[in-house]
Amino acid sequence: GGMWFVYAWWPHKHNGQTFAMKWLKLRIVDENGGAPTLGALTLRTVLFIADGFFFGIVGLIVMSTNPRHQRLGDQVAKTLVIRAT
Repeated sequence: GGMWFVYAWWPHKHNGQTFAMKWLKLRIVDENGGAPTLGALTLRTVLFIADGFFFGIVGLIVMSTNPRHQRLGDQVAKTLVIRAT
């Protein structure tokens, strides 16, 4: 419900950004730098759960060992979080 709306639907309609990401000048892109699909954004949202295991330690380990610092949801959805220009 609400989580999907905030983290998948809203960024899909607003240049790959949630409210907080816009404020922090970040955005979500696909691996080619384009707009991610709603399906990719939904998949990355569902996988927030896996990244949160053990108080977020799983997500931190995955991000720190990945060359592009992607969390599990971004790896599976083939998305990246970048600095917005």
